[in-house]
Amino acid sequence: MKSKPIVPRELANRDVDAAIQHYLDQEAASAARGFIEALEQAYVHIGRRAATGSPRYAHELNLPGLRFWPLTRYPYLVFYVEQESTLTCGVSCMVSATYLRGCNSRNRFERIARLHARAAKV
Repeated sequence: MKSKPIVPRELANRDVDAAIQHYLDQEAASAARGFIEALEQAYVHIGRRAATGSPRYAHELNLPGLRFWPLTRYPYLVFYVEQESTLTCGVSCMVSATYLRGCNSRNRFERIARLHARAAKV
């Protein structure tokens, strides 16, 4: 099976940098390395099997093609859209699951919509 390349948006790269910096600020270098490894594993999985990501927010937000995949052992979700030859990570590629936790469904979807609007500007 041929893997599609992952093309993170600029906002996604900033979100990844912020997550890594958070772990480093907490003096948790091993957690930062683990986060990077989990992200790389997610990218490999998504590149090979893009259709396995959940379309849950695509349906709720009416954003066709939007999918997400959770990072293993880290409270982050990778949002992406499959295109013909690549996978574009956008909507704010990395969204902390804790950012969404504790919200009712409507509020959660509104937060995702705001992130999508923010990402579209970048």
